[in-house]
Amino acid sequence: MNRGENPGEVAVSHKQEITRYSSDLVKRGLALVKRADPPAVAMFRADLQRTGLYKTRAVHRFKGVRWSVRDSAGHPSGHFCWSSPTIIDETVYVGGNPSLRALDLETGVEKWRFGTKGVIWSSPAVANGVVYFGSWDGNLYAVDARGGVEKWRFVTKEGILSSPAVNEKVVYFGSHDGHLYAVDVETGKEKWRFGTEDGIYSSPAVSGGAVFFGSQNGLFYALDLDTGKRKWTVQTDGFIWSSPAVNDGVVYFGSSDGNLYAVDAVTGKEEWRFNIDQAIVSSPAIVDRLLYVGGVPYVGGSIGTLFAVNILTGEERWRFETEGQIFCSPSIADSILYFGAFIGCCKGHLYALDARTGDERWSIETATRIYSSPTVADGVVCFQDSGGTLYAIS
Repeated sequence: MNRGENPGEVAVSHKQEITRYSSDLVKRGLALVKRADPPAVAMFRADLQRTGLYKTRAVHRFKGVRWSVRDSAGHPSGHFCWSSPTIIDETVYVGGNPSLRALDLETGVEKWRFGTKGVIWSSPAVANGVVYFGSWDGNLYAVDARGGVEKWRFVTKEGILSSPAVNEKVVYFGSHDGHLYAVDVETGKEKWRFGTEDGIYSSPAVSGGAVFFGSQNGLFYALDLDTGKRKWTVQTDGFIWSSPAVNDGVVYFGSSDGNLYAVDAVTGKEEWRFNIDQAIVSSPAIVDRLLYVGGVPYVGGSIGTLFAVNILTGEERWRFETEGQIFCSPSIADSILYFGAFIGCCKGHLYALDARTGDERWSIETATRIYSSPTVADGVVCFQDSGGTLYAIS
């Protein structure tokens, strides 16, 4: 304010200026939109239904690597980094060997790390300021998202690869001990458990009062969300690592038998199946009536293929062939499909495709394999390679 000006007059002047500016915007057909509040929950495959759809800005053109940071702990021989990053509140959370790291999304600077006694293949879920994740030491951990201080841990009998799903006051996850667990998020106390005959690597999806997951025993399960009682099962001819995706009352999942299954979420009745002639370890992603899933060639094969399938009919829309294997689950943002593949013993590729046509937009090569699934937030794609290097692409 200049000397001699009346504060009231200045305030009125500024108000008139703002009014004129707003009026001009309206005349030109523009609108001022309030920025949406950031989500309170973030987890593997974007949501409880595990659709892999991120409602955010995508990276349409590759401009460069914003940053890449290798885990200083490295990785023990034979233990590759599988954990996929979770992004919330401008922070990236990702598991490694044997720590969970929290890094600044803008700079890649590490904020804190939390050590366990096992490799962390589980991808973290963040809900209301708490990070939940499993470790091969057999524990599910709950730690403070700001400082990495442990709140509680829940002990299972074997390692945890399954990524937790947080639904209101309960966290659901599977263990290699063959059980799916429901645990209170506040206390870490068990609410119920359900036993299968083999380890559970599949990450549970939650929808319509049920929790869905597959087991190494080849069975796919639907359980009551509150009681853990079995609703139905589907038998496949292989093991199930694939995590399910749920959309409009239908559950989609893959099996090592080469089939992509679509079953009614209420009854378990098969709607259709699509055989890709490759093992399916990847989890499906869904958007605009299309489903995407990748394959791992059987012995003797070398071409891992990403398929786009009509979710209503199970008919192939298009395919994209790589020179490697697709363990990674595809992710979608703003009509761009991202997924990783690895070639031979060492190198990996991250691909960005047009989700409607399958045309390649861009790709980058990494020095080691890619098992981790990409996560998208505010025009940044994050993923981890098997050597523990976390990338931010913009």
